[in-house]
Amino acid sequence: MERRPVFIDCDPGIDDAVALMMAFQAAELDVRGISAVAGNVGLERTLGNALKIVELSGAAAPVYAGADRPMFGAPIAAEHFHGEDGLLGAELPAPVRMPEAGPAWEALRREAEVPPLQKAECAQERPALTVSLTYA
Repeated sequence: MERRPVFIDCDPGIDDAVALMMAFQAAELDVRGISAVAGNVGLERTLGNALKIVELSGAAAPVYAGADRPMFGAPIAAEHFHGEDGLLGAELPAPVRMPEAGPAWEALRREAEVPPLQKAECAQERPALTVSLTYA
């Protein structure tokens, strides 16, 4: 089976944590990178959550810092649902690895330019600044 390359743009709260773990286990997906953006909670938390989930899953996908705010309008967080840390206080080990250098939009652009990743898909929950900047 040919694995489909994907670059996942997300704001890891409890929902995206589950989605990331499922993507890492999906035999048909090749997760080429993760862009953590502000959303459910601020960027510092979502970036840390993405790193924790990658390590917990034993995955090798690089994690990049994405947009720290929406392109338009004020940020709308969801701490009331996801908790202050975005993971409802789940006690996960602190990540050992650090985010990759450079902004997520540059990494997504690089991945999209390299064959066979010209057909790479960007999976995202909602419109994000990261994708917009990549194709500007």
